[in-house]
Amino acid sequence: MKVRLENISKSFEKGKSILKDISLMIDDGEFCVFLGPSGCGKTTLLRIIAGLEKEDTGTIFFNDKVINSLEPKNRNIGMVFQNYALYPHLNVFDNIAFPLKISGEKKEKIKERVLQISEFIGLKEYLDYKPKQLSGGQRQRVALGRAISRSPQIFLFDEPLSNLDAKLRMQMRTELYQLHKELGTTSIYVTHDQVEAMTMGDKIVVLNNGIIQQIGSPFEIYENPSNLFVATFVGNPQINLFTIDSLNLNDDSSSLNQKLILNFYESLKEILQSNPVKIAIRPENIFLKPVFPHSIFLGKRKILTIEYMGNETIVNFEFNKELKSFRTNEKIHLNQDEYIDIYLNQDKLIFFDNNNNKI
Repeated sequence: MKVRLENISKSFEKGKSILKDISLMIDDGEFCVFLGPSGCGKTTLLRIIAGLEKEDTGTIFFNDKVINSLEPKNRNIGMVFQNYALYPHLNVFDNIAFPLKISGEKKEKIKERVLQISEFIGLKEYLDYKPKQLSGGQRQRVALGRAISRSPQIFLFDEPLSNLDAKLRMQMRTELYQLHKELGTTSIYVTHDQVEAMTMGDKIVVLNNGIIQQIGSPFEIYENPSNLFVATFVGNPQINLFTIDSLNLNDDSSSLNQKLILNFYESLKEILQSNPVKIAIRPENIFLKPVFPHSIFLGKRKILTIEYMGNETIVNFEFNKELKSFRTNEKIHLNQDEYIDIYLNQDKLIFFDNNNNKI
């Protein structure tokens, strides 16, 4: 099922917009993630697609058919909620079977379908269990099974893994994506967790303050952020920012600034010389030695903290009384308060203008 949104807007209070002129295309069979902080409008947008909220303006298309006036039960969607929304008095079998029963399916058909789904989600041995007898991951599988039971054309997920612990969340991410690939159903997934978005999404829609900030693949969102919000929201540790103002140089940034003006593209010289510009670089593009032809020496910097993660080390250092970070997979021996040489890979620098848009 292809989903198209045109100029969707929504306000709950007069003068306070939750969604502002949202237009978006989700292709058939695509796994699309709505990513953004709490209160950005992502869940409201999902509920509008489901028909649980009514948009103020705009049009929703399923396969080029306008469905704004359709009731949720007629939109052929399967929805999985953050709190599972299982019926506590019903066992696993009856929870999965519930949508089929209310749609009037025959008993034999229901039994066959529930057995098929329970095997698919790995809960065939738990059909007689009540939700309270199950683990969090098992309850989430029951919620998935119930959503699958009606063979919907679209799956809608509203932060379904946020109540699980870290290990189980990782396992369920894998299972959810495998499920999506096996069923081939269009899926829309809401989360504030960038790891979920980056590991599961074919397409990521980054939202903030009810406005789409960027639409792209995980690679595009990470490597080529359209503005400063996207750059800082995606990535852990957070992207490093350096404010460069060539009209007001200080000792700590002058070497970086002059090197950029001398060596970077002609088209940027005028901008760099006349505007406060923010320069961003990911932690993995900072090094202890000039390993690239276009390396920029940032000087000797004091180590503030060292975070050993097993497969990598994150080093937090001081620049201009601010904390910056680099990550390395090399086995290095460094000490807190030690001074180290810092080099930036110039080819990986990202520039933002004084409106925080990528130059």
